[in-house]
Amino acid sequence: MGRSSHEKRMDYLRAVGVGGWSPAERVQARIRYWHDRLGLSYKEIGELTELSPWSVQDHYRGRRRDGRPVKKCNRRTERKILSAKPVRGGRVPVLATRRRVQGMARDGFPLALLAEHVGIATANISRLAIGRTKNTVWVSAETEAKFEKLADKLFGADPADFGVSAYASSRARNSAWRRGWASLKCWDSDTVDDPDAHPEWTGECGTEAGFQIHYREKHQFADAQFGTVRACEPCRSAHKLYEAQRQAVEKGEEPPLVWTPKRPGRPQKTHCNKGHELVGDNVYVRKDGRGRMCLTCNKERNRDNKSPRSMETENRD
Repeated sequence: MGRSSHEKRMDYLRAVGVGGWSPAERVQARIRYWHDRLGLSYKEIGELTELSPWSVQDHYRGRRRDGRPVKKCNRRTERKILSAKPVRGGRVPVLATRRRVQGMARDGFPLALLAEHVGIATANISRLAIGRTKNTVWVSAETEAKFEKLADKLFGADPADFGVSAYASSRARNSAWRRGWASLKCWDSDTVDDPDAHPEWTGECGTEAGFQIHYREKHQFADAQFGTVRACEPCRSAHKLYEAQRQAVEKGEEPPLVWTPKRPGRPQKTHCNKGHELVGDNVYVRKDGRGRMCLTCNKERNRDNKSPRSMETENRD
């Protein structure tokens, strides 16, 4: 009797020194994303990945029922989980559609133009792109297909060819830049729906080479703490790890495998001092590097600073 393809693959992996097991962090992160963000039950995840609900629960908790930690995962199980595409009642996760909408806006296409092409209200597309409501985690397969077709049509195109003025295009780009949205060019068809993937700006993002490319090309990214930074978050983390390893080698110490900050930063505020939520259109990222500003408080200050004479004129009107 012949040997299965799985057995042959395991023999090859053992021969090259890899083995049939891999760390369970990615698998556990994907299961927690499905359960916590998409609301899938253990049973639904088990049916999707052809695993038992008990096995799914063990990976979610990070420990088995007898208390032993789950630190590694079979490569066949890993392949099943990472390649699965969740579907619920004809609806699919909104992540890929949201990234495509954000990418088209970053490339200079206003949301109103997208609404005309797909036949959806601009306000609904805005809520989908920004993710204001926590319940916006699923979208119909028909809607996803519409945005996928539109993204393929607008990829690499000039907004002026679709009747978009230079002012409207610049306004869409600046709004997307302040929110940290990535261009369509940063996503591939196999990463746009991957919750573990990050935008690929340089072709080497997440490495020291990517950090150097960012600085050579003079890229700029909006940052809530510093206002403007010169590299994306994965490249900045890779550069910090590279510097920590270089300094450790110079001192004759063991180089770290993961970079950890010496002092944890202050957690980002979710509300201003007056209790307004810092989210969506109510927050503005300062260009002077002084952090964020609450637009509601700014409007109240402007109203309070008006002279009595101007207030009387407004009341008469």
